[in-house]
Amino acid sequence: MKIVLAILLFTALPIIFSCDTSTKHHPYVYITVNISQVVDQAHKLYVVFHFANNWVSPWLTLSYDTKSIVIPPLNVGKIPLYFEIIYDFVGNSPPATATNWYQGWYRKTDRTDPLQLLDPFVIPDVPVMLLNVDMDDHGIF
Repeated sequence: MKIVLAILLFTALPIIFSCDTSTKHHPYVYITVNISQVVDQAHKLYVVFHFANNWVSPWLTLSYDTKSIVIPPLNVGKIPLYFEIIYDFVGNSPPATATNWYQGWYRKTDRTDPLQLLDPFVIPDVPVMLLNVDMDDHGIF
């Protein structure tokens, strides 16, 4: 019995000591949205991630019924992220409708303006990233 326990301990030690202890992380991103409108089940906030900076290539849409948004870690490697936040102004409407309010990362407020392409969202190697988005004034503060 002692030999079996010794073998189990000996084989488990490399597993215990080989855990990833690096400081590099894919952070949780916490976004606080300043918006004077009601955010609830009918009037949600959407975070839409895009593959490119042209507003028309969404690959992930997350919906929230609160002004505090938590985005889970996104392990996307070195691929640049582009995102926008959309407010469902009408209520229970798809996020891409023209009647909803939207704002792209870093003060981008007009999808129709060819000069307002989305800026890349750089994710640093930290465990948590805090952002504040001001949708009332269309700007990041």
